[in-house]
Amino acid sequence: MLTSIAPAILLLASTGGWQVVESSQDGFFVALPGDYHRETERVDLGGEAAERVILSTAVDEAQFEVSFVDLPEKILEDRDADEILDAARLGSKTMDRMQITRISRLTISGCTAQRFRVTIPKVGVIHHQVVLWGNRLCHQVVVAPRGDDHIADIRRFFDSFTAPKAAKV
Repeated sequence: MLTSIAPAILLLASTGGWQVVESSQDGFFVALPGDYHRETERVDLGGEAAERVILSTAVDEAQFEVSFVDLPEKILEDRDADEILDAARLGSKTMDRMQITRISRLTISGCTAQRFRVTIPKVGVIHHQVVLWGNRLCHQVVVAPRGDDHIADIRRFFDSFTAPKAAKV
């Protein structure tokens, strides 16, 4: 049974406190633990304004977030998907003493993706998955203060992401 929970977002299933949501306008499916909220923010991408859409929730001390932004053409020009994902990964390292580890490249729904961790001493670990399809950059993030305490939930969150409309964006 499909239940409308927000404009253009449908609740497809709820199991064990997780919701598998599909945003018809956004073109992806993802599972999120607990109740989530959706917000938007304006961002500057190479001098062009863009809208970033964010779905986020918290479980215990862990924060789960999936966001996306449509990249302007001038960012995509003369760059392949790996270059764009590398730039997104390197942009995640914004503080001194942060360490990026466990970088892996993969394909999700036929799209180029990367997974990596950013460790921040005395703060915790931030797990990332970044997917590029067409001009859409999707970024999944889990902030886990105690490292891998939520590893099963992190894997479920990352593995649930699919972009069935990837070819249409």
